[in-house]
Amino acid sequence: AEKPVTVGATITIAELAENMKGHSGPLTLTLCGEEGDICGLAVDQWYVDGSLNDIVPVIAHLLENESVTKITFDVKKLYKELQARQVEMRGEVIDALLAAYLLNPSKDDYAPDELATIYLDEYVPSEAEILGTGVKKLRWSQVEPAVRADYMTTVTRILSRVAKPMMQELEVKGMKVLYDVIERPLAEVLASMELAGIAVDLSVLESFGSFLTGEIDKIQ
Repeated sequence: AEKPVTVGATITIAELAENMKGHSGPLTLTLCGEEGDICGLAVDQWYVDGSLNDIVPVIAHLLENESVTKITFDVKKLYKELQARQVEMRGEVIDALLAAYLLNPSKDDYAPDELATIYLDEYVPSEAEILGTGVKKLRWSQVEPAVRADYMTTVTRILSRVAKPMMQELEVKGMKVLYDVIERPLAEVLASMELAGIAVDLSVLESFGSFLTGEIDKIQ
């Protein structure tokens, strides 16, 4: 596969706010970091280092705009971070991770670099190549900001290009309804449950299970 040149553009929060004025079209988002240690966010071709408490308010109007499509990888993680800041993501949400799972459920793991190879025939470095593996694996907060920017903006560019063909493939294989009706909404519910913590009500859980079974039967 051809190796593209990738250059991450790091900008300030004020510059992001300026860039988001009059924004139209899809919004592609990639969180940088692990839960409890998020150190930045890639928005389209830009990367902003810093706390989500400062970054999210700048793009909240787009996240809550139903006419703006959002594209990401691991939407449950994003939902959780946004819900913690009282921001509701509305409109169409495309999660390449969920789509990849539905298209190949027998696979154990999914990553943006694999999607680049499958759908674009392009090479991008894997997360493991940057962070390492095992006991010596780094956290994203331990990586140089320039490296974070380069990788995260590369991921957003990949996601923005694979989103459409992945959704089309789901449609062709008859799984788009499953994504829209079950998987994506469930990710939002699970994010809320993880954020709030739950005391399990078995009757409600059984009722929800019956609802999901009925919806799946309709799709099949």
